[in-house]
Amino acid sequence: KIIMTAGVEVKVVDESTGLLGLFATKCFSFGDEIVSEAPILVAADVNKAFATQNNNNVKKSHSNTDNIIQGMLGAATAFSLLLKDDVKRTAILSLHHPTKDSSEGKVLIEEAKEALAFCKKHGKGALQSMLKQNEEDVLKVMQIYAYNAIDGFLYETLSHVNHSCNPNSIRCARVGANSCNATLRAVSNISLGDPITVSSSNLGIFVWSGRETRRKLLLKSNYFVCQCSRCCNGDDDVACCFPCPNCHKRDKKKRLEDSVIWEESQVSYIYPHQDGTLQCTQCKYQSTTATCPEFILIEKITDKVVGRLTSAGVNDINNDNNITAAQLEMDEQLYHVAASLAGARHWTTNLMLLSILNRSIRSFDAAMMLGELPPFEELAESIDSLERIWKFADEQSIITPAASSVLLHRPTLGVARSLVALGDAKSRKYGSEWAQRIALYVRTFESEDLGKVIARVLSQPDQQGEEDANMEESTMEQHLEEDAYNKKKARRD
Repeated sequence: KIIMTAGVEVKVVDESTGLLGLFATKCFSFGDEIVSEAPILVAADVNKAFATQNNNNVKKSHSNTDNIIQGMLGAATAFSLLLKDDVKRTAILSLHHPTKDSSEGKVLIEEAKEALAFCKKHGKGALQSMLKQNEEDVLKVMQIYAYNAIDGFLYETLSHVNHSCNPNSIRCARVGANSCNATLRAVSNISLGDPITVSSSNLGIFVWSGRETRRKLLLKSNYFVCQCSRCCNGDDDVACCFPCPNCHKRDKKKRLEDSVIWEESQVSYIYPHQDGTLQCTQCKYQSTTATCPEFILIEKITDKVVGRLTSAGVNDINNDNNITAAQLEMDEQLYHVAASLAGARHWTTNLMLLSILNRSIRSFDAAMMLGELPPFEELAESIDSLERIWKFADEQSIITPAASSVLLHRPTLGVARSLVALGDAKSRKYGSEWAQRIALYVRTFESEDLGKVIARVLSQPDQQGEEDANMEESTMEQHLEEDAYNKKKARRD
């Protein structure tokens, strides 16, 4: 046992590697606070710390490493300022990182050595002093930071929490614009002795992707091969299911018929197994991930989707504010290609659809700020998209009760607010129903400001009274029915 505080303890998980983890010393229920603490290290601003005649030195030297080395440089600089704080220094150096004997550790130490060389050349003041006194500590801190940092911070207890693709806790929104404090809350019931886990912030929305995609991304950003229950249970990979090529005809380019894509008739799905085998749930068609032409083609689209979402900086998927019209058109094309090859239930189809949906909702917000109503046809289409993504999220093998709300609370709230803005009682009631889906999650885990927005949306149906709501004609329902009919007709045509 390394650390023990109220309700949790840090102890060794794996004796062979020295890996540590956080464990519950009491039971926690949904929404309970597990740990809340301030960071012991905040990475410094790299461009300020390494100011040279060429202010772009850091970016130019390390643009190919996705900010990993820049983070190491900031951590080394911040650590050098703790020269007289033995307590924090000891706590930081006690955090785990892979050893150089492991394949992951070899990659990590090479990147740390590259950052160290940059420090020696451009570092100043306290950092240069520390390099002269103890270069090994600086190298170690860089590796510890890359392996354990949470949103740019290191924590004495929270940085010991291990990753799971099916986590039982979540880091909550910070309180206050300048607060670095992090709070961990339970998103499912946790029993005495259970390991406490979170989903890595580096994985982001890709926690909803397939097994192999998650593992590749975690190995690249966090230097480990995920061994969580969701990755290792051997069950079907639900996020990667696709329509059976034996049950459903495809054209020469392996594209599905629209009725199959959008499940207008019964669809038979194939779910990839961990051992690489493929088998249809209906006709028992068998193949492998290495030989099935349809699967191989879907994997190529998967790489494009991962590249698009990561390169555009939308791992969060809610912060894609600078997209151009050309990029938006490319996203639309990529979404339709993913749907035509992999079907409506595949994760690539749904995460691309979510990216497009979020931009639509931001356009609705912009219209409402100008006193305009959201375009009705676009809102109806967004509601249809949101329904599809909720269905996808609910079908995944993530047992956390709040899992779907973690992914969808912002677009759901955006749709709810847009419906309320239409003004008629039935639309306000419909908006309130959408808000109700995420109300518990938002009140428990999100900021107070977001909770107030939810409360306002939920209160809308009461403002005219139930009698007026029942008397008023439901324009929204009529439009949705018309929209659904027109879409089906267009697909048949």
